[in-house]
Amino acid sequence: MIVFVPPVLLYLRGQREEYFETTMALLLVFLTCFSCFQLIPVDGPRYLVGPADAPAGPIRAAVLYLLQNGSSRGTAFPSSHVAASVVATISALRHQRRVGYVVALLAAGLTVSTVYGGFHYAVDALAGLLVGGLASGAAWKLWGAIPASGSGACDAGPRR
Repeated sequence: MIVFVPPVLLYLRGQREEYFETTMALLLVFLTCFSCFQLIPVDGPRYLVGPADAPAGPIRAAVLYLLQNGSSRGTAFPSSHVAASVVATISALRHQRRVGYVVALLAAGLTVSTVYGGFHYAVDALAGLLVGGLASGAAWKLWGAIPASGSGACDAGPRR
């Protein structure tokens, strides 16, 4: 939700330039993270010490089931969850400030919970913060450097 709602709102509001800039940043952040996973695969702490000690319940059981049956080893560094939530936060704060405040709170909770829950080491989350910030900045620069064609369906005039 953190990653998908802000661009969907931009699109629905007709803010096409902001939508495409945000999706470019998300594309860059996921390409960067997935490239890192291929080049330097890192297992998260749950593979070393097991799942975090948390109270039993239906949500914990569902999470453990998903992790046992669909988790990808070697995808801990950097945290793509944190990186993408940073992109969503920065983009939302730039283009829809009230949404950005909510996304920022959720992203902060996600960042803490990835470490607390034993999914990532703190360095994975910190790297995710850095990668997300860099991807947002790169997308802003790249999108601003692309000349408006004047004939495209998403053309909203000259870019910044």
